[in-house]
Amino acid sequence: MKRYILSILLVIAGIQLFAQKADLAKSDAIMAEGTGDYAKSAELYKKAVELYTSEQKTDTFCIFKAGQNYVRVKNYAEGVKFLEQAKEMDYKDKNLCLYLANGYAGLKKIDEAVNCYKQGMEQYPQEKPAYLKKMAYLYYNTKNYDEAVKTIDEALAIMPGNKKLLEMKGNALGKLKKYDQAIEVYKKILADDPGNSKVTGKLGVIIFKKTDAAYKNEVKRYEKLKNPDRVAYSKYRKNIENLSAGFKDALSYLEKALQAKPNDKLLLNCLMVSYSRLGMKDKANEIKEKIK
Repeated sequence: MKRYILSILLVIAGIQLFAQKADLAKSDAIMAEGTGDYAKSAELYKKAVELYTSEQKTDTFCIFKAGQNYVRVKNYAEGVKFLEQAKEMDYKDKNLCLYLANGYAGLKKIDEAVNCYKQGMEQYPQEKPAYLKKMAYLYYNTKNYDEAVKTIDEALAIMPGNKKLLEMKGNALGKLKKYDQAIEVYKKILADDPGNSKVTGKLGVIIFKKTDAAYKNEVKRYEKLKNPDRVAYSKYRKNIENLSAGFKDALSYLEKALQAKPNDKLLLNCLMVSYSRLGMKDKANEIKEKIK
C-alpha cells in the first residue's frame, strides 16, 4: 500500500515538474521577447508548446507567439506552421492574420498572403490601415504595380498625406511609366517637405525619364523618314528644342539632390545625359569622369 501511494506521489511530482518546466519556458520566452531577442523567444515558445503538449495541454498563446516570433526572424516556414495551427484553433489576436500573411509573403505564396490580409481587415476593421500598408508593400515588391497603386489609394483615403505611402505610389506610377501622375505625387510630397532630398532626386529622375523617352521617340520618328526635306528637319529640330525645357526642369532637381548624395550613380547618369542633350558638353564630360 505504501509503495502504491509512493508511486502516485512520484507521478504527481513528475507532472508538477513538467508543468513548472512548461511555465518556466513560457516565462523565459516572454522575457526574451520583451528584450527584442525574437530568435530566442521563438525557440522558448516552441519549447513551452512541446512541454505543454507532453502534459496533454494546449497553450494557444504560446503557439501564436512561437509563430509570430519565427516570422519576425524570417524563419517563415516554421512561423507559418505555428500560426496556421493557432488560426485553426480560432485564436483571437489582431496580429494573427498580419503575421501569417507576412509569413506567406516570405514563402512567396502571394495569393495566400493577400487573402490573409483581407481576412484580417474583415475581422479587425480598426487595423485596416496596417493591413493595407503591408498589402501595398507586397504588391509593390512583387512588381504588381497596378494593384499596389489601387491599394495605396485605399490606404491614403484613411491616412491622407502619409509620406511613405505617397512615395511608394510615386515609385509605382514611375514603374508603370505614368510619368505625369508620378510627378504630381512627388511634388505633393515636396510641397509639405521641401527639404526631402530623396524625393527631390526621384522627381528629377522621373522628369528626366519622361523627357528622355520623348526625346528618343522623336529621334526615332525622324530617322524613319525617307529622304526628309528641310520642312521635316525644321520640325524635328523644333521638337527637340521644345524638349530642352524638360531636361532643364530635371536638372533643377537632380543638381539639388546630388548635393545630398554626390556619388549616386542614377542621379549622375541622369545628369550626364541631360547635360549632353542640352549641349553642355563640358558638364557632361565632368560627370562622365566622376562616374568612372
